[in-house]
Amino acid sequence: MCGPIRTLTEGRGHDTSKHNLSCFGGAGGQHACSIAENLGIKRVLVHKYSSILSAYGIGLADVVHEEQLPCAKTLNTSTCSHFTEYLDLLENKARQSLLDSGFRGVTDCQRFLSMRYDGSDTSIMTPAETEHDIRKSFIDSHHREFGFTPKDRTIIVDELRIRAVGKSSVTVESSAFDELRSFKTFTVPPTPALLQPVYFDQLGWTNTPVFSLQTLEAGTKITGPALIIDKTQTILINPESIATILSSMVVIDVVAQSQAAVSSTVLDPIQLSVFRHRFMGVAEQMGRALQKTSVSANIKERLDFSCAIFTPEGDLVANAPHVPAMIGSMAFAVRGQIELWKGKLQDGDVLLSNSPGTLRVI
Repeated sequence: MCGPIRTLTEGRGHDTSKHNLSCFGGAGGQHACSIAENLGIKRVLVHKYSSILSAYGIGLADVVHEEQLPCAKTLNTSTCSHFTEYLDLLENKARQSLLDSGFRGVTDCQRFLSMRYDGSDTSIMTPAETEHDIRKSFIDSHHREFGFTPKDRTIIVDELRIRAVGKSSVTVESSAFDELRSFKTFTVPPTPALLQPVYFDQLGWTNTPVFSLQTLEAGTKITGPALIIDKTQTILINPESIATILSSMVVIDVVAQSQAAVSSTVLDPIQLSVFRHRFMGVAEQMGRALQKTSVSANIKERLDFSCAIFTPEGDLVANAPHVPAMIGSMAFAVRGQIELWKGKLQDGDVLLSNSPGTLRVI
């Protein structure tokens, strides 16, 4: 699970460690703490209905209706008024659609422009609220996702979009974080229902207390290792992690376990596999960014490129499976550049080479 989560977050320019992990599924609570530790996430949220969260969410969900209009115009001062005019028309149409479908609640409308740089076919849906600088929002989003900002490139608006959100009449639960901050003191957990032997990497087989979720009051703190169960789910609290019981969910503050020291001389097969997958993931993300931002059909459609990671000595570490045929020659070019610029490179330097004999630093 850690690989797909990293792909979805790091691939869009976000750091997993700056997020909370929301857990659902009857078995999700058994793995949530371990996944959070591997991803560097410090807090896990397990809803009291996590095993049926999809069905529960559908019952609470807002009613959403979207309207789109193709555009294909350049973003500039003269076209902004054109966008506003058509967004107003789309908003009225979206609100009317909700009324026609029988919705009579409060409706909130959000405005978006699907935008891209000229020559690229990757659009980014950017909020188009009047109080925001639309151009800056797009440039910031593009830089966060792809890591660079093209200079002197025209911005194209491909589509205008309105998202009309009809607010659900069901009472929404109060924020778990507000409830968590409201506790000045915490309740001592009751006597566990039983002790169950559970195996932990850090402790081995351990007699672990088992608590019934229905018997735990809001504000109760439980220090791991522990098991919290109800009729449809099991939540495993890893050693040293702390679970706080709230009225609607269990919040687990995860304490990352210390990792074994990495040695360049002692081979650990588990660490070797972990690093191999991480390096491969970096190479694959390089390829995705290149494909999305390229203006060349060879790169966008044929994937006629190679992305690889090399050691400081020029040895291949990982290469993504695009067109690896040129990896062999790339290794010689990399080694030649390393030798040519040895001791001259600074952090942030980028080497551009069209052949081993012509090289420049930017």
